[in-house]
Amino acid sequence: MIQREIIERIREKNDIVEVISEYVNLQKVGSNYRGLCPFHLETTPSFYVSPQKKIFHCFGCGASGDVIKFVQEIENISYVEAVRKLGERVGITVSYTEEDEVRTKYYTFYKELHQLYKSKLNQNQSVIEYLKKRGYDAREISLYEFGFSPADSKLPQQVAQKLGLSKEELEKFGFSSADPFAGRLIIPITDDFGRVIAFGGRLIGEGVPKYL
Repeated sequence: MIQREIIERIREKNDIVEVISEYVNLQKVGSNYRGLCPFHLETTPSFYVSPQKKIFHCFGCGASGDVIKFVQEIENISYVEAVRKLGERVGITVSYTEEDEVRTKYYTFYKELHQLYKSKLNQNQSVIEYLKKRGYDAREISLYEFGFSPADSKLPQQVAQKLGLSKEELEKFGFSSADPFAGRLIIPITDDFGRVIAFGGRLIGEGVPKYL
């Protein structure tokens, strides 16, 4: 793993306003900076960056975090890759072990799969209506980042093929020849850094078990 001291040095040396300004047109507002959020479509700026707190936050979609989180999300890369990219930016070399590589593959796989599950939910009005009947409005459905796995899902295999994962690696990540979450509402499980590390699933319709 990357030493926490190195991560902190990289975080401190990368000015969050400078980094985000490479992607977003920011305007100074008081002690903060404001711009159009790069993570959702908007016409009125709701994306703020605080140089004092060294964080960003969007009041429109809820995206927030530090400079590492921003690069991770905007570049659609893993946490380790974001640390390495920012390290290169300030001249700090980040060593990379085989264990780090496996971990990066794991996080990338789950992130990519989660994105596909979310896209399938957005395409399925009946599941959206199911959630609304359960008391979730559109904002909450987006906030909790629910997904859906179709009954004939081969989504894990698609992601594995895209990332060049072997059958053995896919099995280590909890998937085999079939998607165990097929036909289920997907609930992402995240770690302290907001990275998806597993899924929970609730069956839509009849059958058992209801929950995985």
